[in-house]
Amino acid sequence: MSTLNDYPKISQSLKSSSTNNIKILHRLIFGENGDRKNRSRLREFSGFPTDFVEETKTKIIKEFTLKELIAVCNLLHLEFTTALESCCDIILTHLCDLTLFKSTVLNSGSESDLELNEKSPPENHHSQPITSDSASNDLRSENMKSLDLNDSAQNLLPLFDKQNTCNSFLSFNLRDLLELVKPFTSRDSYSIETFISDIEDMFRLYQITNPIHQIIFVKKCLKGPAENLIRSIRGITNWSQMKEHLLNEFSDRINSAQLHNMMQARRLKPTETLQEYFLTMRDLAHKGAVDDSSLIDYIIDGIPDSSNNKIILYGSKTLSEFKDKLKIYETLLNSKHNKQFPDKRFRDYENSTSNQHRIEHKRFTNQQPICYLCGLKGHKSTLCPNKERGKKCYGCKNFGHVQAECPKNSRNITPITNHKINTQVDRTVNSISILTPPKNLMHVEITISKIPITALCDTGSQATIINEKTYQKLGYPTLSPSQCTFSGIGRDRVESKGYLKNFITIQNTALPAKIHVVNDETIPLDAIIGIDFLQQTKFTFGRDGIRIFRDVDECKNDDVLVNFANLFDEQQCKLDLPHISNSKIRNDVEQLVNSYKPKKIYDTDLKMTILLSDDIPVSQRSRRLPFVEQKIVENQIQEWLNTNIIKPSCSDYAAPIVLCKKKNGEHRLCVDYRNLNRKMIKDKFPLPLIEEVLDKLENSKVYTSLDLKNGFFHVPMDPNSTKYTSFVTHEGQYEFLRVPFGLSNSQVYSNDLFTLSSENSYVTTF
Repeated sequence: MSTLNDYPKISQSLKSSSTNNIKILHRLIFGENGDRKNRSRLREFSGFPTDFVEETKTKIIKEFTLKELIAVCNLLHLEFTTALESCCDIILTHLCDLTLFKSTVLNSGSESDLELNEKSPPENHHSQPITSDSASNDLRSENMKSLDLNDSAQNLLPLFDKQNTCNSFLSFNLRDLLELVKPFTSRDSYSIETFISDIEDMFRLYQITNPIHQIIFVKKCLKGPAENLIRSIRGITNWSQMKEHLLNEFSDRINSAQLHNMMQARRLKPTETLQEYFLTMRDLAHKGAVDDSSLIDYIIDGIPDSSNNKIILYGSKTLSEFKDKLKIYETLLNSKHNKQFPDKRFRDYENSTSNQHRIEHKRFTNQQPICYLCGLKGHKSTLCPNKERGKKCYGCKNFGHVQAECPKNSRNITPITNHKINTQVDRTVNSISILTPPKNLMHVEITISKIPITALCDTGSQATIINEKTYQKLGYPTLSPSQCTFSGIGRDRVESKGYLKNFITIQNTALPAKIHVVNDETIPLDAIIGIDFLQQTKFTFGRDGIRIFRDVDECKNDDVLVNFANLFDEQQCKLDLPHISNSKIRNDVEQLVNSYKPKKIYDTDLKMTILLSDDIPVSQRSRRLPFVEQKIVENQIQEWLNTNIIKPSCSDYAAPIVLCKKKNGEHRLCVDYRNLNRKMIKDKFPLPLIEEVLDKLENSKVYTSLDLKNGFFHVPMDPNSTKYTSFVTHEGQYEFLRVPFGLSNSQVYSNDLFTLSSENSYVTTF
């Protein structure tokens, strides 16, 4: 009766297979995992009885999984299917009749040996038979180890039958082939077209023709969204269907224009080599129909170097020829004696090898969060249990201040002044003080329980406070518990030690008060009089300090300020002209003054009208101004509104403003009407020439000049033309009711106005 040990391949598998696979086969045959003698018992196994098949099949289907049965088939060198019952039938059929292994194992082994004997030379067959047999055994041992597919789920399914391999003794498992293909995730630059091309190359190279094996292999190569897509689709039975679904979902083919723009914009990065750049550009060209010559041109254009240095790369007709030239160019580039690369970007690339450590990303491990309030690990500041106590000092380990403000820090000790150590610190409650303060006008002398105390009147403090030193002077009176927490500059929190109720006498006025006690380090003074006490009084503050009154009548001031004005009668006012020596001129001046009578303002019918060459509005947005200049613009706009120079506008025309600085430091608000002036029809009123004006001054003895302030504002705008003068600021849009500065016709209308206003030749306008 034959046993499993009679079949050399099975015997070798029992010897070289893993312990897990041996236990699975032992449990299938003997019903238990067994012990160290599992392999010897399996070698002596002679087969199941025939009537034992049905009972054993039911038990095997119930207790064993598909991957365990596949592992048994691999160990026994049996073909298998992906159906659990079919795989079980194959195993039981062979284990009930061990003679069936002759056709599957022995014949396969003899054919393999025959092939080896035919291929090996005769002289080597007789000279080194032991070496050949030992090498074959070692190779079989390694192949059987590679068939150990029980380590993980993806390694349990062989990709193809051993009869379809190039050599019958050579086989591959799934894990070996998965390492040769890059997984497709659809999240990186690895395109679906390239992935499909790689998969089909694997199918042709390793002769994977079984549709089930193809689907299993491709599914193991999909990750992320691609894996989720295939899982969500039902009814895929072959690779063609799966490929169609993948192309429909993840195909990233683009049109030729977009592809050429992408390749033209791609440049050699300082951190990549020429080979990496070439492969990236070639992969990009595979997304569309880009010929080799265009690809070569794009690659050359993307290298940031001068044309003289890149001339070696031109003239290639094939990619293989171009790659050879690219290697020569890279060798020339890396040469130590070649320093003719003026482009800074290429110098960065040239030094990228030596500076590789500078561009490598540092890997940080997940660390526990650190609270910046208390300095402890394990929680953030928002969840700190000591958050109400404020920040923690890393020096004295107390809460309420930081190390830079710690009173125990030697750097915060103030210098000795007047032979006394000033222990004042910056942290106070609702007050700001200096180290050597002058006499404070807000300091007053108060009395508590007949104890004189110097206090600070602070209207910003919500409570009246004394320090522990003052509390000691009062004789430690009983304190009532207090839940008050004070917060001052820097939002430091100070707890009240308690409060007492007593009378405070200030400037002969005694009033009840609720006095809180705090640490000496909190306030630099003996006491602070808060608003809770001051609101019981009426107080004034002046150059002599603060004065406090209990009643309203006490604060009335008896001093009355009276302003007197000297009034004169014009008829009794006489001119004093002794400085004029000429009596005739003195009489003329006196007569001129006495005969002067103010006249009504002279009005004219002149109004400025704006005519444009077309009706297309011109507008610009307001320009940005600093905050200080915005205030100047706002004041000027308000002044013009009050004097009826401008009014709010909603015109389609809009010009920006310009703030110009005068020589005296003041600012003038101007409007940029350049776009409007280009379309404005110029007025034909003649302007005077300076030569003619000077000729009129001939034979004159007295000269004077009159420069009007805002002279253009004396001319009103025509109501139909005000919309053209519209301008915008940061706060609104306005238009002029008077002629503004900046229009090309403003000077003409101003001269025209004063020409009409002049009644004689004594006045000349210019």
